[in-house]
Parts: sequence; C-alpha cells; structure tokens
Amino acid sequence: APQLFSTMALPMRVAESCRAAGVEVSLQVWHQMPHVFPLYRFLPEGQMALRDIAAFVRTHIAKP
Repeated sequence: APQLFSTMALPMRVAESCRAAGVEVSLQVWHQMPHVFPLYRFLPEGQMALRDIAAFVRTHIAKP
C-alpha cells in the first residue's frame, strides 16, 4: 500500500472516529492535487471530485 503523507493522519483519524460513532463517511485521497482542487473546474480531477461530493450530499440530504 502506498504510504500516505503525515498530513493525512488527522483526516483519517476523524473519518474512523465518525464511522465508529455510526456516521456514514466517504474519505477520498487524491494524490498530487492542490488544496481545494474540486473548486478548479478546469481540472478533470476537480470535476470528478465535485460530482462525487454532489452525489454524496444528494444521497444524504434526502434521508430523514
């Protein structure tokens, strides 16, 4: 498995804590992407990430 940068340790711990508390979590790691890259619509990866975010939100907004 590829080794993650130490900056990923906190998000991974938060995601695991949320899962342990029964929260549905989707954590995606995009290597070599700048911070807030989903906002850069000119990047294909940004477009893909934004679609994933929108789908996750739509799915969970509809739940009571």
